[in-house]
Amino acid sequence: GVTIRRFDLIYLDANSFIIVLLLSDDTVKNKLVHLPVSAEQSMIQKLAAVFNGLRHNNDDKPGIALVNDGTIDKIYADFINNASGTAFGQSVFYNRGFVKELNGDFVGNRNPERPLAAGAAVVNAAAGSISLVNVNVTDNRLNNPGGTENSIWLNAGSVSRMNAVFAGNRVRGDFGSSAVLLNTGSLTSVKGIFSANSVNGEKAAAGGAVLNEGRIDLIEADFVDNRLQTASADTGGAAFPGRENSLPSATQISSPTPRPRIPDASSAAPSAFPVPSTG
Repeated sequence: GVTIRRFDLIYLDANSFIIVLLLSDDTVKNKLVHLPVSAEQSMIQKLAAVFNGLRHNNDDKPGIALVNDGTIDKIYADFINNASGTAFGQSVFYNRGFVKELNGDFVGNRNPERPLAAGAAVVNAAAGSISLVNVNVTDNRLNNPGGTENSIWLNAGSVSRMNAVFAGNRVRGDFGSSAVLLNTGSLTSVKGIFSANSVNGEKAAAGGAVLNEGRIDLIEADFVDNRLQTASADTGGAAFPGRENSLPSATQISSPTPRPRIPDASSAAPSAFPVPSTG
């Protein structure tokens, strides 16, 4: 028979939320619920976590190219033109272990219209930890009108240092949270360029390039020609702090001087991953 693979509660306001069920036959059921009393978003999120914790299955490893549940010292890899075939998560690289270094290009990866997607290129799950990221993330697509965490890169765990170019990526997600870089975990520093990215989040908390729903200590980046289309009042332009969270203070958000190298010259292979010219 048909079983529930994933259960989500999408908070709308103090008196309403949406129940979303992903079933074992890859269909999605959703229902709008109106509450007779007010409830905080944190309570709805905890309820969703409890219901998902009652499911005892191992069908939630959505890395279509690389899944890490252990320890990897260094990754030098290009992820190019991959297409998701799973119904949950749909990232090219899915990490819930430990990675010391991630170096590479994520280019032209596609996420078709599937339910409950997360990051089209990378998901660093809540249990995941990455010390150093040196990447170019360009021309990736996520089309996920029914999902809840819509992004090219989702960080729900911890990342110490991210040096990155995000360019020409496209995200569509009508519910939940939408951004090119969606952080619900901890990012110590983000340095690089966000250029010509586009987000369509009609009923979502959304940021044109970055949406922070966790903690970011430092953003040192250029935001150029990013686009955001949404009907929600919970939105931002290039970077948006999200509900009940905050980005670094204005003094901590600046253009990089000097501009960080991608990848970090101290750790990456000399011939790997050229950086687009910006000057």
